[in-house]
Amino acid sequence: MQKYLRILPFLAVTAADFWLIPLFMNETNVMLLVLCVMPFVCFVTSYVCGLVCSFQPMYLFGVEMLFLPTVWVYYNESAMVYMLVYAVIAALGCAVGALMKKAFAQKTDAAEDASQPEETQDNAAETTTDN
Repeated sequence: MQKYLRILPFLAVTAADFWLIPLFMNETNVMLLVLCVMPFVCFVTSYVCGLVCSFQPMYLFGVEMLFLPTVWVYYNESAMVYMLVYAVIAALGCAVGALMKKAFAQKTDAAEDASQPEETQDNAAETTTDN
């Protein structure tokens, strides 16, 4: 349950993306908002979610469920394809974020291992003879 609560802030930003940005649409900027701004916000939000929470399939489901009602509120049925597009964008962002999190964790583990001196047989023999 705790891991689902951690994705709520990211779903809130995604909800704002899907529900508030279309309020600023008019005939001149509809394509810019739907094809550039909204996918960019969705990708960045899912990337940060991947960095913080790793890959979360429930987040992807939430993105789809948040976009679905906007099809009938702001668009028409032909916009259903964008639900799949935003799900793929969210999956890519979340996967890239999770991979970056894993890479950062491995890098910090390697740095910690390198900072600790390795104990060789000579060092071990010296410590036993000193005592």
